[in-house]
Amino acid sequence: MKQKHTITNLFLFIGLSILSFVIPKLATSSKDAMLLSLILFIYFIAFSFGTFKISESISTNQSRFNAVFFGVTGLRMILIIFLFLIYLLISDITNKIGIVFLICSYFIFMGFEIKIILHKLRPDLGNQKANENARK
Repeated sequence: MKQKHTITNLFLFIGLSILSFVIPKLATSSKDAMLLSLILFIYFIAFSFGTFKISESISTNQSRFNAVFFGVTGLRMILIIFLFLIYLLISDITNKIGIVFLICSYFIFMGFEIKIILHKLRPDLGNQKANENARK
């Protein structure tokens, strides 16, 4: 199952990298497109590692899972902020569209990760549905 998530992240990385080269206004130059792709590759590594760690903690108790999930998410957010700063320092021209693209890419990766672990984030939801079905 963990391999499936890595493959999903890989397809996201490849698709978003292709977009950085194909969409004309997304990157200001080929160097900028390569820099965007490099940052997306770091996203891929960070989200694959994070998803792996979070998937390992799914079978643990809820408090341990919450600690791992929020810890990994917080560290990844700090890494992404540093990547934004590095991108702004390295890029020749401030590329606002590129920054928006990176932010949207982050939320796309995060959305797929949350979909994977949603059942563990809301454990009481299953009990609530069972109670509603019992009342009917």
